[in-house]
Amino acid sequence: MAVHRVPRLDMKSTLLFVCDMQEKFSKTNKFFPEIAQTATRVISAARILDIPIVVTEHYPKGLGSTVPELEIPSSVLRYPKTQFSMCIPEVVPLLNGRKSVILVGVEAHVCILHTTYDLIEKGIDVHVVVDAVTARNLVDRKFAFKQLERVGAVLTTSECVLLGLLKDAAHPKFKEVQKLVMSEAPESGLMDIFSRIYNNMASRMITRLSPKNSVLFVCDMQERFSKTIAYFPAIVQTAKRLVDAARILDIPIVVTEQYPKGLGHTVPELGLADEKKYPKTRFSMCVPELDVPSSNNVILVGIEAHACVLQTTLDLIEKGKTVHVVVDAVSSRSLADR
Repeated sequence: MAVHRVPRLDMKSTLLFVCDMQEKFSKTNKFFPEIAQTATRVISAARILDIPIVVTEHYPKGLGSTVPELEIPSSVLRYPKTQFSMCIPEVVPLLNGRKSVILVGVEAHVCILHTTYDLIEKGIDVHVVVDAVTARNLVDRKFAFKQLERVGAVLTTSECVLLGLLKDAAHPKFKEVQKLVMSEAPESGLMDIFSRIYNNMASRMITRLSPKNSVLFVCDMQERFSKTIAYFPAIVQTAKRLVDAARILDIPIVVTEQYPKGLGHTVPELGLADEKKYPKTRFSMCVPELDVPSSNNVILVGIEAHACVLQTTLDLIEKGKTVHVVVDAVSSRSLADR
């Protein structure tokens, strides 16, 4: 089975690009206060994790300076520009030795899009933080996201980025970043934009499943999460159907629990009391002690979509597995993150 490369974030090889979050744009761009609040969250995490921050200002003489609410330290240079891309001659050398760029700012269909074009041409993985990117017109924002995805950018959320950088709750700076994660990002009109994802799912080609080469992964469906995860009772009910089907069809079941000492055990409604539970602190289910059956297909249910489910999927794809994420058995605290 071929091994696939996936665009992971690694804090040692990542830059944060803050694109043109200026005073004049604050009056014209949709959801700008919410976008600035979310961008501040990402900037704060970058400072905690020692990720370099690159800030540009588009024609600052006419459009003003970077808004103060971002709380960017004065020691961080602001690079003035007139071209739409952030990849001006003064910025390009900063990419040396870097594999990934986290991108926030305005406007989605102009400077964000052209910056992404340039970065991808240079072989850089671009993670566009959709809840920290906007435009004056929501139609431009929507179709910019579509174009960004088409050219190869990773569309992600602020919380997904923060947890993707850490990868493990045992990280020494987890507690500091967790405070940022627990302050939920404000709503910025994303649910309407991304409803198309659900509308188009049925038309996508999928790999066939066979009981003989499949395994069911149940990810962190624990007691403490039951009080915070959106639609948790419905998610559990659907996951239980799959657990029952797996037993009927003799499909192996793998169950993990994230930090069970603090987050409790797998909810009893799933009927998994007799299954072995693998405790973990890292976000991926693929912990070293996991005895994974040699199956080509993994059926994946659980929480949270943008954290442990996503990191598990990345690991499995790298191992050459085909991952079937059961969307009606997966959720998060925030529907935007889901």
